[in-house]
Amino acid sequence: MGYFYYIDRTKREVFWKNQSVSHGQLEEMYGALYDGLNQLGKKEKETESFASKSRSMLGYTVVKLGMHRYNSAADDVGGNLSFSVAFLDEHDSGVVLSSLHGRGSSRVYCKPIESGRSSIMLTDEEVAAIKTAQQSWQAKLFVMHSTKTTNN
Repeated sequence: MGYFYYIDRTKREVFWKNQSVSHGQLEEMYGALYDGLNQLGKKEKETESFASKSRSMLGYTVVKLGMHRYNSAADDVGGNLSFSVAFLDEHDSGVVLSSLHGRGSSRVYCKPIESGRSSIMLTDEEVAAIKTAQQSWQAKLFVMHSTKTTNN
């Protein structure tokens, strides 16, 4: 049960926890309450600042992932053992990692991606992995938006 104060207007007294409170004590209580509210306001501003910085940093984390499996020209084994995987942030920047599998060897390549493009020529499979990542992110945004609107 919480504590409360009330004012008895007939006696002109204030009660706190069922005890009479003097005018000076009441001023102290209000002063402490005022100080507490000021501290709460400062903490709220700090929390808002932290949340804002966190949101801006999240834009540069990997949130889009796309994979494309295929048989490489060097692969005489079959089974789609070669693959390209795109790891992208909100701004379509990141890397695309490709592994080309063959009977005698496997090779791995990593190419940088800036705004959905690379300074190094991309294969069709790498482009497909990037498009898959971009489309999967758009689908997730649609699902998240649809979920929010249906729960309201």
